[in-house]
Amino acid sequence: MEKRGIKEWILRSLILVIGLIIAHFGVTLFLLSNLGADPFNVFVQGLFRILSSVMPGSLITHGRTHMAVCLIIIFILLFVDRSYTKIGTVICMVCGGPIIDFFTWLLGLLLSSELALWSRILMLVLGCVILAYGMTIVIKSDAGTGPNDLVAVVISDKTKKKFGIIRLVVDGVFATIGFALGGVLGAGTIVCIALVGPVAGVFLPINERMINKILKKEKKLEKMGDFFDSRTQGYEEHQLNTIDFAKEFYPFTAGCLPKESGTRILDLGCGTGLELDEFYALNPNAKVTGIDLAAGMLQELKRKINDKDITLILGSYFEVPFGEAQFDAAVSVESLHHFTKEEKIPLYVKLKAALKSDGYFILTDYFAMSDEEESTRRQELLRLRKEQNLADGEFYHYDTPLTVEHEKEALLAAGFSTVEVLKNWGHTYTLKATV
Repeated sequence: MEKRGIKEWILRSLILVIGLIIAHFGVTLFLLSNLGADPFNVFVQGLFRILSSVMPGSLITHGRTHMAVCLIIIFILLFVDRSYTKIGTVICMVCGGPIIDFFTWLLGLLLSSELALWSRILMLVLGCVILAYGMTIVIKSDAGTGPNDLVAVVISDKTKKKFGIIRLVVDGVFATIGFALGGVLGAGTIVCIALVGPVAGVFLPINERMINKILKKEKKLEKMGDFFDSRTQGYEEHQLNTIDFAKEFYPFTAGCLPKESGTRILDLGCGTGLELDEFYALNPNAKVTGIDLAAGMLQELKRKINDKDITLILGSYFEVPFGEAQFDAAVSVESLHHFTKEEKIPLYVKLKAALKSDGYFILTDYFAMSDEEESTRRQELLRLRKEQNLADGEFYHYDTPLTVEHEKEALLAAGFSTVEVLKNWGHTYTLKATV
């Protein structure tokens, strides 16, 4: 993931705050309907009732309880993996509670204390829709995620289980504990679980396009080779200084490759060879075959490593033959996040055949954090291709990463015996697939 300038962070943070205000207005409607709330707020509501009973007065509010719980979650996450905590996470923690308190006060002035059932049902449904809309603005601001939402994300990443399953479990735990503490677990909670996800799925691409236009991020797609050729100059500086954790994952990836003299390595999407710089420092007598679409990148790599045993091939690794049982290991860094699972499986079949019986493949790349993110990015690419009248059969530069689980499935479907996560830095993972 690329690092951003201060101006972009400020703009993204403002967008996030707007999304927070909208989302928490929806949450407030939930709470005032008194038909139940979303699972996390059932937990907060229950905790608030316990605290307010032992500490009566205006000191304890639902909003302050919400903020305190989020603060505790952030502290825990800082010890587990601080890479998940961004500026937007702190904004969500600080602003979420006061926003709920403000709307609770405002709507309390405007609404009768005795609402008819149909009014409460209407508030509940509107709350769902408004929450979903605001939540998708927060997500697509990409400035950070609320601490309560990060719980499922982190557990999913660390346990390597599907996010959807973990989210259901986490929601169930929040709702159960909240209900036991006195929170209102009602029809609204079920409606929230059933309605917010699908409605958010409708709003996600809409808000992504809107935010991209605000940030001026939506550009004309370029063919893959042309995109990288035009960026050869300054490419390495860009990768190392603007991609999160690049100075860590390039050396780590190189360290995962065989150290024996004369070992044969296949590099898919070698570019200017940032991982090979690190690898040759560890194994100067290795024999490397590098494949890349960008002629300029290969020329720069050849200029840098002209004294090593390296064969460079200009072309698509989907089309270039790899041979049979030729290589001790293969590697790819920040190259394969442009392709679908269906496109990757035949490539991985060919790759496995090219590896020796004890060979393995090291993949370092960045991944989608959820099925929803993966699907949304793919839909956006298809929309852009259609709008720009781009021909099928050509690869265009647009990031469409898979989830880690789907990447594993592609590798296993291609015949690799095992796939394991060696390390991760936020969205970037290093996987090892063994023949």
